[in-house]
Amino acid sequence: MPMVLKYVRHFNLLTSFETAMGLKFKDKALLRQAFTHGSYVDLGMQNVNTVEATRSRVRIGHVFENVASLKRSRSMLLDGDMPVLGHAAGNNDLKLREVAEKHLSGDFKEEFHSRYLCPYERLEFLGDAVLGLLVASSAFLKLPNADEGFLHQTRVDIVNNNNLGKMAKAANFESLLLSAFDLAKLDEETKAKITADCFEALLGALYKDQGIVPCRALLGKLMDMHDAELRELCFLSTPELITEAKAYVEIDRAPIKQWSKYNQTRVLHRRFAQRTGVEIANTHLWLQAVTHASFQKPQIDDDEFIGHEPSYERIEFLGDAVLQVLSSEFLVDAFPYHQEHLLTQARSSLVKNTKLAIVARKAGYEEFIRLGNLVKQNGKLYMEDVLADVFEATLGAVYLENPGDLGKVRSILECMLFPRLTEAIRRRQWMNPRKVFTHYVTQWSRSSMRQITCQFKNIKVPDPANTSGILVPKTNGDGSDATKGKGKKTPVQDAHAVALYVNNFQVARAVGRTISAAQDAACKRALMLYGVRLHED
Repeated sequence: MPMVLKYVRHFNLLTSFETAMGLKFKDKALLRQAFTHGSYVDLGMQNVNTVEATRSRVRIGHVFENVASLKRSRSMLLDGDMPVLGHAAGNNDLKLREVAEKHLSGDFKEEFHSRYLCPYERLEFLGDAVLGLLVASSAFLKLPNADEGFLHQTRVDIVNNNNLGKMAKAANFESLLLSAFDLAKLDEETKAKITADCFEALLGALYKDQGIVPCRALLGKLMDMHDAELRELCFLSTPELITEAKAYVEIDRAPIKQWSKYNQTRVLHRRFAQRTGVEIANTHLWLQAVTHASFQKPQIDDDEFIGHEPSYERIEFLGDAVLQVLSSEFLVDAFPYHQEHLLTQARSSLVKNTKLAIVARKAGYEEFIRLGNLVKQNGKLYMEDVLADVFEATLGAVYLENPGDLGKVRSILECMLFPRLTEAIRRRQWMNPRKVFTHYVTQWSRSSMRQITCQFKNIKVPDPANTSGILVPKTNGDGSDATKGKGKKTPVQDAHAVALYVNNFQVARAVGRTISAAQDAACKRALMLYGVRLHED
């Protein structure tokens, strides 16, 4: 009976919160899920007589000793098949579901929940990306003179757990949390982390239920409750966003028409749209999206056109935020029974520069990119990064022309990127070579009942002029690493080399642009030696 009363009270609190915030969820289960902590589910509310529920009840006294242990971890307990009790709310595509279920390693077992009692981690994963886009789009238009680095830092400063925790406290999120512990007894840092997670989960729930526009309205209201001055400085409502985006697009419309090469450029623009399928209505906006930072005087001809923004760097920042939301939404549907840790790993592995560069190159982006003469002559530019950046910049351009709707960008990704993600999931490409190698080593250790040790050792990189070529780095083969980072636009100079030892025997050596890239390449070679073939991109 106490549990029933607690549940009824929680339902009434959520209803009051929904009314106060001006929300109207179509699927009430999503709202409930946004405030359901994993410990409440594990305590036995769903499966009272299961092993995991019993174990959770025993552990409940120290579940909240540190933030990390607040995350649920039942994968080691779930050996074998379980009947499907239900699933988290989401639009499940059968094909994607089958693909994911058949090709997941044992390290990420499914967690089946009733949709009426499901922890918030999946919604938090989606809501984090939604929050990033809401802040990024506002900062992009509110701070027209800020470079990409400043925009990135602004977003980080606004969406950190401390700030989100304060906003959540102002809206009294603490009273809405369903958990197996008393939130009031936790230290402030841990409490802020949990309520910040609920904040992101709420945005994820609202996005799943109604789309991006209500999410922006909710964030504006919560920012107003916390700090009206911060909202005024860093946030745009949907009507304001549409107005500012329209003004931004109009800035270069008149100047470009005075350019001597305008008609010729319009022909190139139409050819780009026909070849890639990416339709950007405004030629000047398209030109900005394909202009590299090296395209500036004295490296270009005097009669070239440079708009009010000299390159794609700022608009690429916006496109990346759009891509994060739509790829997160896709992966939530592709992995309907798995929690945030797998979704995060899949996104970082599948939606990275090397993958985006392949998509852009196959679509024909490369011939349209504007580069400075010096860069073209010396060739010291990592084109994979440039292609990925231009791809994201074009997504940002499409979004600026349609700021109130993600539909057009989604349709582009459904044609160009998402089919590749489905195939990559089928091939286990969401696991990098290190993860795959670790998975196999773990399996081999279990089957042989013997511990297999693995370690990496850094080794000296020989002079690239060395004719032996054993460890000469490659910029576009095994070991290339083009993940996001602030140094991504610099030429390839230094390289890192590692040796992989298994049971103290050296089995592979490799070179990469970073330590992690070199380790991936070494693991890939070791897997080939052991007869495990990884699919190429």
